[in-house]
Amino acid sequence: MNYVLESVVEAERLETQNKNELYSVEEELKGIEFSNGEKIIDIGCGTGAVSAEILKKNLQVDLTAIDISEIRIQQAKNLLPTYYKDMIKFQCLDLMDDTLPENSFDVVISRFVLHHLEEPLQMLISMKRVLKPGGRLIIIDSDGILHNYFCTDQWLMDCLSRIKEGMKLDMYIGRKLKSYYNYIELENIDVKMIPMHFKNESLTAEVNQYRERFSIMRDFFIDLLGQTDTDNFFSLYLKYLEKDSAELFYNKFVAVGHKI
Repeated sequence: MNYVLESVVEAERLETQNKNELYSVEEELKGIEFSNGEKIIDIGCGTGAVSAEILKKNLQVDLTAIDISEIRIQQAKNLLPTYYKDMIKFQCLDLMDDTLPENSFDVVISRFVLHHLEEPLQMLISMKRVLKPGGRLIIIDSDGILHNYFCTDQWLMDCLSRIKEGMKLDMYIGRKLKSYYNYIELENIDVKMIPMHFKNESLTAEVNQYRERFSIMRDFFIDLLGQTDTDNFFSLYLKYLEKDSAELFYNKFVAVGHKI
């Protein structure tokens, strides 16, 4: 999905998405404290929303932000205020290459990254590797995007089933985080679920998000459905979302666990 990661339009879409209160980073981090002097790494930093939220707390932290896309790193630098950029050490690298030293960070945090990966468990193992003993792994991810949707059009529902079967991505990763944390032997695990129920203005905003997602990921869907079915799927999915009877919801999960 490099064509998505490298897209300037995708960076702008994410910035717009974060302005919707249902995607609030502040709400996701509510109740999670950071301390002066902590060494923190933001993995898959994207446009820098998580790093910026941490820095809003006016703490003296050692903050590194990494992403596998050089273009995305540059986008983050362009979007963040100068006084935040100067407080973040940006690096373009893949954590799973194991280039970062073991036991080097007090906090590893990542938002909306795991559901993009074919092997999310391997990423979690790599995240744990760079945590110091006693350090915290904080994962924020979604559950049910695209698929938590029902209408009486059987063809459309069949398309969703085809997409689910063909995707190598896990759009239900959120509900699995606690099990994954237990598997990699983290301790003091706490998982918070945040419901996202779109209606009225928030639904209108999310429909617009889907228009942009579909445009950016068109080639991805064509690989799964073919061109004709992709065009028809996009058209019908958006049509039904705009009906008064439409219900759209998913969940976000915020998981915190400690390395032994």
